[in-house]
Amino acid sequence: MLNSFKDYLLFQQGDPQNEPSANFCYMLFTESPFTEQLLDVQQNAHVQAEKLIQPDQFHCTIRYVKLMGEQNPDKFIEWLSKEQLPMLECFTSKFNIFDDQSLVLELDSPEIREWYNKVDQFLNMNGYAPSEYPSFKPHISLAYGCTSPVPTFDGRYDRLNIKFTTHRVTDFNKKPIFNHKVQPYKGLVYNPTKQ
Repeated sequence: MLNSFKDYLLFQQGDPQNEPSANFCYMLFTESPFTEQLLDVQQNAHVQAEKLIQPDQFHCTIRYVKLMGEQNPDKFIEWLSKEQLPMLECFTSKFNIFDDQSLVLELDSPEIREWYNKVDQFLNMNGYAPSEYPSFKPHISLAYGCTSPVPTFDGRYDRLNIKFTTHRVTDFNKKPIFNHKVQPYKGLVYNPTKQ
């Protein structure tokens, strides 16, 4: 049996040779101007890595779910379709490099934690496998296979207020099977300030 974190990483990296055959992933995606802000932080971190995450893939994973037996994501998608899905807000709080060498921006957000708890409760009460991670650590991945040290987090430039406006569920082929934009973000155009 594959380690669940390894399964999740292979899923995120889209490795067709090693993807588990039964899973789905529920994520929150952001849009402009937040993608530009995150790209600016990623570039200014001067990270050396095997793969940098592209701006259209900046997201926060809420739950990665391994399916058992004849299970499928239909019940979960039906529930999401009936929910009033929120636009969720966070602040970036620090850089971290996880054990798999992925560089992430950790997120501070009571809203996202509350939403995670609601989603997790639904999945657990409806027979889906419980999360195999000891705790929920909301984050946005910036790079995989990081070989440089953890960048210094400069609150003047790296502490961002991010809003997630799209809820997406993907299957084991990373194909979206549910995609709902809550509302477009109407704000100022981002102008980078860090040199």
